[in-house]
Amino acid sequence: MRKYLLKYSLEFLVIVMGISISFFIEKRNAKDYQEELKNHPGHKIIMRLLFRGGTNNSFLTGFYENHIKTGNQLIDILNQEINH
Repeated sequence: MRKYLLKYSLEFLVIVMGISISFFIEKRNAKDYQEELKNHPGHKIIMRLLFRGGTNNSFLTGFYENHIKTGNQLIDILNQEINH
């Protein structure tokens, strides 16, 4: 009985450690991806285009609509580059 208890306890520990290491690696990869995205050359341009008008939504009219469309196109292009 003691043999089985030791065997299954060890198996349980190995499984829990494997899952924990997997989550740790996935979290680190996500953090690295976010840093890579922030350091992308087009990030500052996109952020300026998207947040140029401040916190109100009145900037979404007229002249800035073209900027927002261009920003969305840049985001699409950057996403395509990252996915390849």
